[in-house]
Amino acid sequence: MVYLIHIPYSKEKAVETLNKAFLKKYVTPLKLFRLSYWGYGGLSYYLLRNSVIQFIVIDSFLAYLAIEIGLFYLKTNKKLFFLLWLLFFPNNTYLYTDIIHVSRLSFYPTNSLIMTLNPTTWLCFFWMLLGIFLLIYVGNLLIRQISDCLKRNYELNHQKCFLVNGLFLLLFSFGTYIGRFLRFNTIDLFSKPLTVLSKIFYSLNIDACLFIASMTIFQLIIFFFLTHEHKSFMHRSNQ
Repeated sequence: MVYLIHIPYSKEKAVETLNKAFLKKYVTPLKLFRLSYWGYGGLSYYLLRNSVIQFIVIDSFLAYLAIEIGLFYLKTNKKLFFLLWLLFFPNNTYLYTDIIHVSRLSFYPTNSLIMTLNPTTWLCFFWMLLGIFLLIYVGNLLIRQISDCLKRNYELNHQKCFLVNGLFLLLFSFGTYIGRFLRFNTIDLFSKPLTVLSKIFYSLNIDACLFIASMTIFQLIIFFFLTHEHKSFMHRSNQ
């Protein structure tokens, strides 16, 4: 007689298996994304090293690093990497505010109302937007996948999942505010946490709250548009 022994299969293990299946399914797009980013980063360093927008090299790398941390969380389902992702991901949403730096480019020659056709100016403009849009697009898809992971981990319904996405974007807007206006980065949270907390406490006012709220709403619109269109595209592709 053969006895079947039931080995409990934890929920965490099941979620980890589903996450790995997702990563395996999208292994080719992820490889293309990584190849695209490193090609973009390398060319950015070469092309923009003396440009007024050379900052995009560092900013785009930090945004990319946040995505890799999120992917590693999906691979391992470890809470430590989820917390690291929360701390680093504002570097991705920070890219929204980098768009304001196109004003550093000289689109109008001195005393002229006619835009320049200088190829260097327009190359910098399009190159900067290319990196920003690529990283923001992949970043939003990652938020969606991580929220789906939490949905499976904690058996969240659609309403709670919507709330989780909203809280994510609120936190990331707050992190963007800290980086853009208080000039702190993620490392500062570990190296001088009391200084960061003190500065945040004394800096919060109605203008800061309006910025955070406005950016959260803006991100919600972008998030649901991008993820809905991606989901619709994948559904049509599988038919």
